[in-house]
Amino acid sequence: MSIKQTILTVIFLTIILPAAAQDHDCYNVEELCSEQREGYSCTLVRFNAHDGDSISAYILMPDNASQDNPVPGIVMMHDHGARFDIGKEKLVKPICRNPDHAEEAGAGFPYGAPGHISASAELLASMPCVDSSRIGAFGFSMGAHRSWLLSAFCDRIKCGAAVCWMTLKSSYDSDNASDLSMRIPAMRDTMDFPEIAELLKPKTMLFVSGRDDHLFPEDAVKAAFQTMNEIYGEDQAALTTCFSEGGHRCGKSVQILVSKFFKDKL
Repeated sequence: MSIKQTILTVIFLTIILPAAAQDHDCYNVEELCSEQREGYSCTLVRFNAHDGDSISAYILMPDNASQDNPVPGIVMMHDHGARFDIGKEKLVKPICRNPDHAEEAGAGFPYGAPGHISASAELLASMPCVDSSRIGAFGFSMGAHRSWLLSAFCDRIKCGAAVCWMTLKSSYDSDNASDLSMRIPAMRDTMDFPEIAELLKPKTMLFVSGRDDHLFPEDAVKAAFQTMNEIYGEDQAALTTCFSEGGHRCGKSVQILVSKFFKDKL
């Protein structure tokens, strides 16, 4: 690891990602409402991050999961989509119909602070019915940016998938409002986006981008993917970069690709 990478890692781990908590109880998980669905349960919870902030999230638990049969876990990070009132509800069908909890369904920091996301990974790993050695990270759009950051800096994450967020700084509009929530100055000033591969390798990763994505033009993404593959070098087999048909979206074909990736790698 270069001096630059070491400095950035120290900054990220000491300022952005707090120390992992080992005790599940320390998160003060509160179950707000739950619904049994076909083959799994969906539960809306509220828990405390390491900094004391309260976070709401959905936990989807397979019916066959138990302490005797722990299952892999995946932290799923939503997109921005120009909506500030919902986020996780774009990944999980809302279940809460209790007026007392209506606010919770769309509550919380709309982008998901890095420390909150790392707390989500640690909370997931602390659950008795989850295999803590098999934790993955997935995100679409802004969530994809979070996914590769979490994968790079959180040892808890075994593999990650990022859909529709990779490009070159020279092709990126950093003046958009949502970028303010994603920008880490120490990294933005010294690294181009695909250079995150220096901190990801040899971790297994999947990057997907839409050929007609108006936010991330194909030529810039191709160049970024090439840089990432060069950085992975002899570990290149652990990195998959590909394009999907269409624009800035995570359609059924991409969902199937991502599902197969996690089924194979976790």
